[in-house]
Amino acid sequence: MDKLAVIMAGGTGTRFWPMSRSDRPKQVISLEDDRTMLENTIRRLRHVYNLENIYVITSREHRQPVREACGDLPPENVIGEPEGRDTAACAGWAGLIAREELGPETVIGVFPADHRISPREKFITAVEAASQAATELDGLVTFGIRPAFASTGYGYINYDESESREFSQKKVFAVKKFTEKPDKKLARQFIEAGDYLWNSGMFFWTARRILAEIEEYMPGLSEGLEKIRDDWQQSRSWEKAAESHYSTLPQTSIDYGILEKSSRVWTLPVDFDWLDLGTWDALENLFERDDAGNVVFGDCEIVDGTNNIIVSAEGPFIGCVGAEDLIVVTTDDAVLVCDRNRAEEVKKLVNKLKGADMDELL
Repeated sequence: MDKLAVIMAGGTGTRFWPMSRSDRPKQVISLEDDRTMLENTIRRLRHVYNLENIYVITSREHRQPVREACGDLPPENVIGEPEGRDTAACAGWAGLIAREELGPETVIGVFPADHRISPREKFITAVEAASQAATELDGLVTFGIRPAFASTGYGYINYDESESREFSQKKVFAVKKFTEKPDKKLARQFIEAGDYLWNSGMFFWTARRILAEIEEYMPGLSEGLEKIRDDWQQSRSWEKAAESHYSTLPQTSIDYGILEKSSRVWTLPVDFDWLDLGTWDALENLFERDDAGNVVFGDCEIVDGTNNIIVSAEGPFIGCVGAEDLIVVTTDDAVLVCDRNRAEEVKKLVNKLKGADMDELL
């Protein structure tokens, strides 16, 4: 089967402010080692996909730094969206590109740019199984993660243990219901029920199937994509073809737009270690904690502090005394101080800076 990988790298990562900025999005930040999140994602995918069949979809304004982070990936495989229209438009555009470039039965794997996954061998096996399932079941397959706590930041997959198929010695289960980002009370109910998984944000489907689902459940998006296709047949440039139409595409996530509605969703519970580097508090799973539960990265010292995340990779020395449950991040021009339980809300601060015309900090 023809296979194509699409890395979604369009956001700036506002919840990783102040390290993530408009001219240096989160996916080109180095945290764990000398490689960026995007570089690590590409390295992982190269063990499954041919290099020329790995595409990165990013924003037009980030195209240059993203291309620089992509190493020897063909430059034409880094495609810039004219503007962000959320993941349904991105996934639909990727489906269109795959259909036109490789054919309608091409199996597309969709991957975020900011995940940490190990070991590699288990990831490769899961990708092969999910790709096979997407073809033989003619469905939408997502990797499911065993939930560790009642998160409100992930979608939840209610799967049917009585309906399963096996591919490459991996079980794939039919999905009864998909719920995107529930409130805390509902998330706790899901955890207690025991037959729910987190949606990893990694998907597998054929180009034909995802475009058919979009046509059924998001006809406005389908119409816009076909207009892009018509223009591409003239220009042979996906970016030029999108210029006149992308802003008219519906702005919603693939989760809300398709997965919550479709009857063709399957899930493969994975056995690899997975970490979504979405917010600063994810660093507690990336670096070792000291005896008091603190995570320290960079030039920092803590006295009598507990359960803090302190990051000074680019800024001045940080000294903390008696601090508890804080996130503190410094760069050369900004300092973030945040309650650890409100890490998701850093995005609100960034939006407030936008409203105050403080573009120099964005």
